[in-house]
Order: sequence, then structure tokens, then C-alpha cells
Amino acid sequence: MSRSIKTATRPMNPSQECSRHGGPLSASAIAPRTRINRTTRWAAAPLAAATAVLALAASPARAQAAKPAGAPPPVATWIGARSIPWPTGNTAIGPLKTQRVFYPSALPARYSASQCASLPAGVMCVISYKTPGTNVASFVKSIPASRPVMMIFHHEPEGGDFASGAQFVSEFESQSDLIRSAAAAAGLTNVQVAMAAGTYQYQPGKAGTNCSYIPPAHYVDHYTADVYQPRLGGLQNRSGFVRWRACTQGLGRSRGVTEYGLGSCSGAASRQQTMAADAVYLRSAFPHLYLLEYWWVDDSNVGPCRNWKFTDQATISEWRSARGW
Repeated sequence: MSRSIKTATRPMNPSQECSRHGGPLSASAIAPRTRINRTTRWAAAPLAAATAVLALAASPARAQAAKPAGAPPPVATWIGARSIPWPTGNTAIGPLKTQRVFYPSALPARYSASQCASLPAGVMCVISYKTPGTNVASFVKSIPASRPVMMIFHHEPEGGDFASGAQFVSEFESQSDLIRSAAAAAGLTNVQVAMAAGTYQYQPGKAGTNCSYIPPAHYVDHYTADVYQPRLGGLQNRSGFVRWRACTQGLGRSRGVTEYGLGSCSGAASRQQTMAADAVYLRSAFPHLYLLEYWWVDDSNVGPCRNWKFTDQATISEWRSARGW
């Protein structure tokens, strides 16, 4: 299986949440930056961006039939899956409203050169990149105003690519300023900034436990997390996910799950049941969850139980019910 857009490994201990990390950044890759006023310039940016993207999601062209009486509320505002290629997943388990795209180094110079450009209008492209500065401004400025985009600098930063949480937060703040400056210069309100944590590193004794990798709220529109269950047990029982939730509680920003995977070793019925229980938990723990994206990929070559790609009808129906239908 080719995975040219993302190179990552996960720890082999199947009892823990999975981590997805790229290689460390060299010192030369960290570009110098000019600090922008932290307290005033972007005070209204998160609300404006979120409002614009919600408008794209709720436009009449994308309206759906009336929801059945008694149906539960959607788990999240945006629900999708990482699929290679995206149309395959959209046909099998969709409709999908998001797609995760990875650039382990620099962004393309223009949006039209990215994998996002081939997605249907109205599908949010959730983009991770790791090289700060290079092509960021030109890429953002070239995003069409009709395309919802979420930008993430260096997802799962807790895994060792930074000397400390403080170093990551400093770099993240600069990238957030750069993204928002470029969007403002192009008159765009459909570009959002998110921080994506690796919940594996929020378990007791690991780097994220002290919440030091969480940027201040005025630098993000959303806090998101990646969480995997090779051995099923439920999100409410994943210590790293629970700790990440506590780290981002009460900060005045919506939250989301950028990578969600359920392992294959316990069988299809157990996976479907775990997915149903997780949906109940998420609706309760995050009443306004912004994003839920499943990792619909077979990663069996990485380690045991890591075929996250469900194909049975019961689990497909369960996944579709997350939309509240």
C-alpha cells in the first residue's frame, strides 16, 4: 500500500492509543519569524472563520432531507474519513464531508497543486504540514473562497520533534499568525487553524500530560486530537484521550477528532458496538464537537490489529448514524 503523503509509524504496544509521528525537524527548517501582536489582531478571527465555514456546510445546495423523528443529534458538525482514494471511502461509508491530507515537509506553492483541489465542493480539506514558513502564505492565498479548509501545523507534536512544549507552542503561534495574515490579505474567511494532538502522548508520564503543548486559545479555531484503539475499550477509558479533553476544557474553543481508528482483532461486532458506545460518549462529553474523522485505512503492515478499515454493513450503518440519521 502506497502512503506517499504521510510517513509515520505507530508504537507496537497494542494496549495503548496509537501515535503517528514523522521525522524530527532540523534546526534549519525552523524559519525566523516576526512576532505579531498576540492579544488584539486575531481576537475576532476564530468566530469569523468558523461562521464562514459553517455557512458553507449549511448552504441550500447541500441541504439534506428532513431528519427522521426521534433521531439522535449528529456527533459532530463535520463528519468524514481519511480514505485513499477519497471517492472509494465516500461510496463505501459516506457521504463524507472531510478528507485528511498530509505534507510531511513543505506545502505545495498553490492550492491547485494539492490533493484538496480534487475534492468536491463543500468537502472540508484538513491539511497537516511540517515545514514552517515555506509556501504557507502563497498556498493559503490561493485557496478558493468556496472551499472550506482547516490548516494544522505539525500534528502530534508531542512525540519528540520538539525539545519542549514551549518550543512547539512558539512555532505554532508563528504559523497561526502567518496563516491568518495570508487569509486576511486574500479576503478569505473559509480558512481555519487547528492544533492536532496525539493522545498517546497524554497518558501518565508522557510528554503531553502537563498540557504544555496546548497553544493559547486565540491562536486556534479548534483543538483536535488523534486517537486509536487497536484493542477496543472505548474512548472514555483511554487515559490519554481523557487527559487531552481536560487540557482543552474551558478554553472557549470547539474541539474535534482528526483521526479516529478502531482495531480489527476483536471482530466486526465488537468494533460496531465500540463505535456506538463512543458516539454516545462523544455526544455527552463534547456537546458541540466540531469534527469527527475516521481513519479508514488498512495499516496491518504497521502492527497487529491495525486494520481500521471496516467493511461490514452493521458497522457502516453505525458510522453513518453518527450524522444523526
